[in-house]
Amino acid sequence: MPKISPTYGTKNNDTLTHDGMRDLYAGAGDDTITLAKNNYNAKIYAEVGNDTIKEDYYNSSTNDWVDGGKGNDKILTGSGNDTVQGGDGNDDITGGTGNDLLSGGANSDVFHFNYAKEYVSSEWNPETYSYDYIYEDVWKDGSDIIKDFNVAQDHIKISSSGYYYGDSSTPTVQVKAVTGGTWVGFKDGSGVVLQNVYGYTSATDASAWLHIA
Repeated sequence: MPKISPTYGTKNNDTLTHDGMRDLYAGAGDDTITLAKNNYNAKIYAEVGNDTIKEDYYNSSTNDWVDGGKGNDKILTGSGNDTVQGGDGNDDITGGTGNDLLSGGANSDVFHFNYAKEYVSSEWNPETYSYDYIYEDVWKDGSDIIKDFNVAQDHIKISSSGYYYGDSSTPTVQVKAVTGGTWVGFKDGSGVVLQNVYGYTSATDASAWLHIA
């Protein structure tokens, strides 16, 4: 399709909706940007300010490209395979489901991931005359990559997405060395890879930057 002229914000605190057809430059100010359906590989540049960038609930499955720019931004994308660059600032990034490529940029950033405990099977217990229900920890946010994780500044927070189905115990998160960095996730192989991060082989080793709730 032909090139479409970008959308521009102002130097004020704008409320903008990305139409998915053209690039968006939000400008200065603490802006709120809603990501609509993106069928044309359009890009979002939040630029200067402490911005909030969030996915539209009804269009969360598209593949978004977001640059937070300079400022302490809060970025929440949906279920597509998204590319997120936090930029310069203390950013708060949630990639959502999908296989995302994340970059916090400069300063101290926090990356959020969700897990759930889902029912697997049940076994009859003759001692209690009842069924023992078996649950499995499930990583809910795809297989993601963080390109520039800095163990001295950045943090990963793994918290429940709310789907316990009767089991509210804290998950057992695994940390191990893989080709190109460190992997954080569950025994089924789902999780996130921290590129060029080395020397960590357990959650205890990573306790300074890995937080599980």
